[in-house]
Amino acid sequence: MKKSLVNLSMLMFLCTASVAVADNTGKMYFGAQYAISYFDESGLDEFNPTLFVARFGKYINDSVAIEARIGVGLEDDTVDISTIDYTLELDTLYGLYAVVNFPLGDALSAYGLIGFTEADATFSASGLSGSADDDGLSYGVGLNWGSDVALNLEYMEY
Repeated sequence: MKKSLVNLSMLMFLCTASVAVADNTGKMYFGAQYAISYFDESGLDEFNPTLFVARFGKYINDSVAIEARIGVGLEDDTVDISTIDYTLELDTLYGLYAVVNFPLGDALSAYGLIGFTEADATFSASGLSGSADDDGLSYGVGLNWGSDVALNLEYMEY
């Protein structure tokens, strides 16, 4: 979303986050992610809705993977401005990314990703609501800690 939607995410990989493996080519992985979003619209306070994101990827060589993500909103966020409640709910998120992994040790790796995301949201105030969708370039960085099952911290700009 073009209005500066940022996710700070914690992820639990459930399968292959291979850091120390010699060759990842052809390996698949998947994971679940809890994301706290930061949405900044000029003239309003910051909104912080949360998301559940499922991640699915496949390595095309030792360090590069193609990854798809599907997300759904968990909790909306409400901001009170001059006695009017404004609410933002992230409904869905879909994306496709190229991910480049950089091993930093036996069980630690950093990665960068870039791709395309589409997000749908609902905004409401004073009993009125409307939906909007947006798409565009997305990018981020993250750290994986673990090998077959990993914890993850990620910053993503949608």
